[in-house]
Amino acid sequence: MSDPRPAADPREVARTSVVDSFGQLAVIAVSMAGGIFLSRLLGADGRGAFVLATSVVTGVIADLAALGLGVAAQVFASKHRARVGEVHTLALAGIAASSLVAVLVGLAAGPFLLDTVFKGLPWRFWALQLATLPFLLYLPVGYGILVGLGQVRRRSAFDVVFYALQNVAIVGVLLAGVYWVRVEPVAELVFLFCGMQALGAAALAREVSRHAPLLAKPGRDLARPFYRYGIVVWFGQIPNAVAWRIDQFIVNGMLGTTALGVYNLATSNAQRSTVPALAVTRTLHAPVVAAGTREAAELCALGFRQLLVVGAFTFLAGIAVAPLFPVVFGEDFRGAGELFLVVLAGWVFHNASRCVSLFYSGHLVDPTVPTVVNWVVLPLQGALTWALAARFGLMGAAAATAASYSLVCAGLVAAFLRRADTPTLGGFLRFGPQDRDAWAGLLAPLRARFAKQPRP
Repeated sequence: MSDPRPAADPREVARTSVVDSFGQLAVIAVSMAGGIFLSRLLGADGRGAFVLATSVVTGVIADLAALGLGVAAQVFASKHRARVGEVHTLALAGIAASSLVAVLVGLAAGPFLLDTVFKGLPWRFWALQLATLPFLLYLPVGYGILVGLGQVRRRSAFDVVFYALQNVAIVGVLLAGVYWVRVEPVAELVFLFCGMQALGAAALAREVSRHAPLLAKPGRDLARPFYRYGIVVWFGQIPNAVAWRIDQFIVNGMLGTTALGVYNLATSNAQRSTVPALAVTRTLHAPVVAAGTREAAELCALGFRQLLVVGAFTFLAGIAVAPLFPVVFGEDFRGAGELFLVVLAGWVFHNASRCVSLFYSGHLVDPTVPTVVNWVVLPLQGALTWALAARFGLMGAAAATAASYSLVCAGLVAAFLRRADTPTLGGFLRFGPQDRDAWAGLLAPLRARFAKQPRP
């Protein structure tokens, strides 16, 4: 049985979402500082080599081996708060089994992959990714349990400290290599990045232990649905994970690491627009899981509308900052601003669609619809990216990516609106009392502060 919880207060949801957003913005600030140093000191080619060995390859390996354990840990920790130790133990067992299989497959398939999909990646970097895989797989599990327990603010605080330390270390190695040793320390940065993931996983486990036991003998009544749900989610996440990087693989294979460096700068900055979406979905997760179906659908529709508004303002802000890319990151990245705007347009809709996906994966505990949508769109995205990149270069790849993200949103919304227990299209898009309550909850502290000030 699920643990009962009170209905969601839109004002409290809004407040927690904003707190989480500020935490993510702090992470972005320190990450951007590190990215600026990385781009200016290594140039487009050096940045391309670094991101290929870390965020691009590492992300794909971790996502393919994750088995949906992070999402399963979040959902089951939320539904079974008295058995979180069992949930954590099941996740650790899944990580161990998945890592073993991934290492064996990775060693056997390494020569082929490094000559095709991961073209240009040194063998030592590939071995390093496999060695640190268990730590990478634990990070989403630890984060998921904290969110499932409602510890969204603790998760945000951990993120800020973790990424601040990681980027300080990266900047230190960059400055030491470029100015003192007079070499580009790409290899040292890759090893440092992987080492920091391992340290972060250990620190996150300690944080989780403050809120729940780390080990407990799991019951079969929990183990089977936990792994079954995780695998279903994982199957749906595979196309999503590949979709976030397939354009970069195509750019790297077709145009090289220098082009990848420019393209990655544009797409990684556009992806930072997910801050409000992540904050809203994390905050809504526990209320959506606990609510009745109609209320859960209304909450998800509320999140969708709010994120569309935020996305519109984000795009306007993007128009203002796009011309600054060559000024901030260096002349190697002239043209990245235009790519950034094109991809950002797709992220506006993709971000809002996360709330619709939450209804299926969180409340219904059935991610079949998001899975089908992602698998249908993935081959279309791959074919479109390949065709447009071959004809129009980086701009073609950016346009294909934006179009694909928009298609995912359209598919999820269409399926959501076809249900009898969800709002109509008009109700889905129409702003109502809940929307006003959410914004009023954010403005209330400001109104109270000004009201207490004496008039001159």
